[in-house]
Amino acid sequence: MFSRLLTDALHVGLPVNCAGCGRWDTPLCGDCAALLAAPPHRVEHVDAAGQVDVWALSTYTGPVRPLVLGWKNGAREDLGPVMAVAGERAGHWLAGQLRPEAVSAAQASGCLLVVPAPSGLGRRLRGRLVAADLADAVARGLAAGWSDAAPPRSARSG
Repeated sequence: MFSRLLTDALHVGLPVNCAGCGRWDTPLCGDCAALLAAPPHRVEHVDAAGQVDVWALSTYTGPVRPLVLGWKNGAREDLGPVMAVAGERAGHWLAGQLRPEAVSAAQASGCLLVVPAPSGLGRRLRGRLVAADLADAVARGLAAGWSDAAPPRSARSG
């Protein structure tokens, strides 16, 4: 309760603004939140990724850029839950898009690895492992997506 009162008091003197577009009195406006709600799209021409498929929720332009930078750099730690929901939603969607052989291999081995891009040294030293947090959220979404699509146990063989 005291924490909420302190937060409200700070917002009187230092009003919060949207992390994406700067709109006053909201941490993330509906328009900017919608930019993270679309299904992921495949990113073409990522030479450094080789043959690995790369997916993104949005282009890294416009309001998405300051939103992501604020979250990554710790200026907007309040966006952690928003980014987690976006990651879970993306993972859930991706669960239905993976090739059947990838799903079979993951089920046979009992695991699927979601590998985050490594955080920079400064972020690691500050304990701001946002890429790992996002990878965890994507993995939760994948697991939920697969369990939603799985047939009932009585219908499974073996």
